[in-house]
Amino acid sequence: MNRRSLLAASLASLTTLAGCAGRTDDGTTETATAEQTTTPTATAADTEPGTATPASVSGPVETVAGVDLPVPRELLGRGAPENAIPAITEPAFGDDWSGVEIEVREQVSNEIVTKEPRLRPDDRVIGVERDGEARAYPLRVLNWHEIVNDDFGGPLLVTFCPLCDSGVTAVRTVGDEQTTFGVSGLLWNSDLVMYDAATDSRWSQIAATAIRGARTGHRLELVPSEITTLGDWRTAHPDTQVLLPPPTSKTIGERDGGRRCLRRRRRRLDVADGDRRGRRRPRRGDEPDARE
Repeated sequence: MNRRSLLAASLASLTTLAGCAGRTDDGTTETATAEQTTTPTATAADTEPGTATPASVSGPVETVAGVDLPVPRELLGRGAPENAIPAITEPAFGDDWSGVEIEVREQVSNEIVTKEPRLRPDDRVIGVERDGEARAYPLRVLNWHEIVNDDFGGPLLVTFCPLCDSGVTAVRTVGDEQTTFGVSGLLWNSDLVMYDAATDSRWSQIAATAIRGARTGHRLELVPSEITTLGDWRTAHPDTQVLLPPPTSKTIGERDGGRRCLRRRRRRLDVADGDRRGRRRPRRGDEPDARE
């Protein structure tokens, strides 16, 4: 499914947020080399203009990335229907992916076969530590679901935008109310736009700020995290738990009838996330090489 890559070209004339500045003129994404695999995600203590605003700043903001709020509707591009990219709402965790099975439709034979995806030490993850415990969220899952609604040391929101290669983690509350976030299918500056179930406001993922709706200008409280490799994260956190892919983890897509879209994403879970970095998102019908 190539909805992100196609829409990125149409939004190229917009001002780019700092987290998306790694995109090159041909639409690919510059990412860290093997010597630079650890990237802290935005935190309240370490932010730059255009990235998530520190949660310690009180009150709503009036602009994001130099654009007055609310962001005009014409600056938002439609990349997919709402919830077509199904956010994870009931995440499940394990020590690794041992025993995980997914159904894959073979491209040539059109037969459904069972695969057993496995994680490697060089797979990238978003790592979060809270109250002395650690969890890892593989990008091989987040590439296709983009949002995880978790309860880990309190309500936790874990997000990843494949176009910007940006991970943002935050407290999963809006106006002091715990809520669920989903993928709106919209893009702003080639970045994921989320919605919250409590107010149906639209949120810039990389700015962690509501850009349209009732909560316009309000910001999420950020939680420290980092993008690193699973091997490095395990070295620092030997007892870490790892997010398991659907169907073990439940999604909005499964509840709302988006099973066909969900199956397309399951087909690609047995491909290393590094195989896609710097490349277009797969078109419908693409079949990756399975890695047992």
